[in-house]
Amino acid sequence: MIPEHKLPAWYQAVISHRDTKVRDYLLFLLFTGLRRTEAATLKWEDVDLEGKVLTIRSEVAKNHHEHRLPLSEFLCALLRQRKGKTQDSEYVFPGRGNKHHMVDSDHVYHGMVASSGIKFTPHDLRRTFLTTAEMLEVPHYALKKLANHVSRQDVTSGYIVVTVERIRIYMDRISDHFLKVLGVDVTGLLS
Repeated sequence: MIPEHKLPAWYQAVISHRDTKVRDYLLFLLFTGLRRTEAATLKWEDVDLEGKVLTIRSEVAKNHHEHRLPLSEFLCALLRQRKGKTQDSEYVFPGRGNKHHMVDSDHVYHGMVASSGIKFTPHDLRRTFLTTAEMLEVPHYALKKLANHVSRQDVTSGYIVVTVERIRIYMDRISDHFLKVLGVDVTGLLS
């Protein structure tokens, strides 16, 4: 994970990247905790900006369970701005020619590592998100829902229904915390 005191330097390296799609993708990973493939393959039909919810389709999710995640105000702002940049692509993060989804590559991260001095992988952003959520005292079952983790050995979890609206407060709390740590407001992040 990226230690909290190193996040501002990481953020500066990310926002200074010449490709805004890569910048937005990395911020999206940090602020959602999604796996890289789940984020990269996200289609606009999976995003409900009015309802402030995104859906990871079961065929994309690692555990093959559909995953609905609430969107914070920051994430909605990021996605609205992305929508204007994706032209006619069905993908939130389109690849070359807008026909397929983006494919991230290690050379992009190596450049950011060099400029920030902070080693990271996309999965480290997921670890950072979940560790931050736990530090902010997100309840166990809400944390599992945010991560889209299921356990067949946890009998109790089969009885608990954690809705998107139930975890919205925690998603907002995590997002607000990251914004504070980065030392910027929503408009500053996307300028």
